Amino acid sequence: MPNINSSEGSRSGSGLLEAWSAVQTSLPSPWAKKLRVGASAYEEIFTRGNARFVKFTSKLEAPEKPEKKPETPVLILPSLVNRHYILDLLPGKSLVESLLANRFPVYMIMWLNPPDEDRYLSIDDLFKLRILKAIDVAAKNSPTGRV
Repeated sequence: MPNINSSEGSRSGSGLLEAWSAVQTSLPSPWAKKLRVGASAYEEIFTRGNARFVKFTSKLEAPEKPEKKPETPVLILPSLVNRHYILDLLPGKSLVESLLANRFPVYMIMWLNPPDEDRYLSIDDLFKLRILKAIDVAAKNSPTGRV
């Protein structure tokens, strides 16, 4: 980055122009691709209010000799103030990816920005209306009926 305080070019403003040019080239392009958050693919099962319930899908190939697949799915409930992708941030550094690699079925609630109709819901309401529904769906897809 050029020094805008240098005495060279201070009379003509070239130091300031160089600094502005450096700032412009360091800014992201508005046409650049958006960064994808979350490393694992998923399918949406349902959305209700501020909760999107998803099942993650594995891109891994089946092993040569089939291992016993865990029967109980994992349901991940991130905190309301964190985003879901913090648990699935980068390939090789992902809780979801690790669970999928160990052949666990993985479900997650992704908390969205609450719509106006959710304005007066309490934590108890969120538990009853969102989390219990997710547990029911995951349990129905489990051979043991457990999550």
